[in-house]
Amino acid sequence: MTAVPINPETLVWARNLRSLSLEDAAERLNLDADALRKLEAGSVKPTLSQFEEIASKYRLPQATLFSARPPDTPTLPNDFRTIASGSPKQSFEFSISFSAVENLRRVFDIIAEEDGEAERYDLKSYDRKLDPELVAASERKRLGLGPNIPLDWSSGEAFNRWRAIIEAQGIPVVMQKFPLEDCRGYTINNEYSRPMIVINKSEEFRPARIFTLLHEYCHLLIGEPGLSDLNSDNSVEAYCNKFAAAFLMPQDTIRLLIKQWPNAPQDWPDNKIKYWASRLKVSRIALAIRLEDLGLAPRGFSRKFDWYSGYRPRIRSGSGGDQIANTLSELGSAFTSTVYDAFRRGAITQANAEDYLGIRSTHFDRVAEYVEKHRGLSIVE
Repeated sequence: MTAVPINPETLVWARNLRSLSLEDAAERLNLDADALRKLEAGSVKPTLSQFEEIASKYRLPQATLFSARPPDTPTLPNDFRTIASGSPKQSFEFSISFSAVENLRRVFDIIAEEDGEAERYDLKSYDRKLDPELVAASERKRLGLGPNIPLDWSSGEAFNRWRAIIEAQGIPVVMQKFPLEDCRGYTINNEYSRPMIVINKSEEFRPARIFTLLHEYCHLLIGEPGLSDLNSDNSVEAYCNKFAAAFLMPQDTIRLLIKQWPNAPQDWPDNKIKYWASRLKVSRIALAIRLEDLGLAPRGFSRKFDWYSGYRPRIRSGSGGDQIANTLSELGSAFTSTVYDAFRRGAITQANAEDYLGIRSTHFDRVAEYVEKHRGLSIVE
């Protein structure tokens, strides 16, 4: 059998990159732990079939495993926490997601060098010393959002509209699937590359996706990346939660719903909370907390709700669907339009565009339609 001469330190790096214990990795590779331990120690070289299995199961290019020395490990976002504020859990699926997002960021860097006409991003910076209520009001004004936004939107289109509004500024919002126990979403931002927002596809509750989107957007605005959870003990998380609530439920919009503004906190009936939350496209508990913070409901009023009050999970039949539509939905319009426009201008080749998008050029008409549709969704009146 052919032995593959790879650096054993690279095998250890690959396993750690994928957040796998030696025992978990061995099980995934159909090896016993002692056999994997010997491969990682270098006392035994992997066979060709073992090498191919490692690359496949770790979801890494074979060329990466052939590196003479372990590659640099990407820096994870700050403040990694689970949504339940428990012990940090960086799953295998999360590491796959993070690698995919890093690849998208590299594409942006390549196109920025190759395409002088590529759109740049427009992200305002705010000092976290400012009241999040004022920051949210300033952002809504800057984006041209009147008090009727999002009251007139349908519940089915609200997330796509909020996403399109943010992406119209050149901020990519990509969808990746990994366990909700890891986080609902995260941001990546540094001085060298384009900031990005990642939303967890495992979260099917639309209001939760929307709140996460605006929470992560706030991380970018204040220049402090992180991961979305339900914990408000951390000051940055608390700030981003307050921004998201004020942005999605500004006082002038709430005044359109509450016809008679009360002089004292009210114990609002459930049917009103349900109706107002549906108009605002937020969860009932998010609205209840917001009413408390505005002095419109007594402290503790939100305890009668949870994050999924009134939500019934959709029952899915099979895992099929339109693969091109799914791919475009995951990539988002900011990334898709950057690649497609660079291809149309001749800044990148057809082969590169196909590789970056994961879509054959015979389907680029679908790409053009998607970009145009989502540009339309970003227009507010």
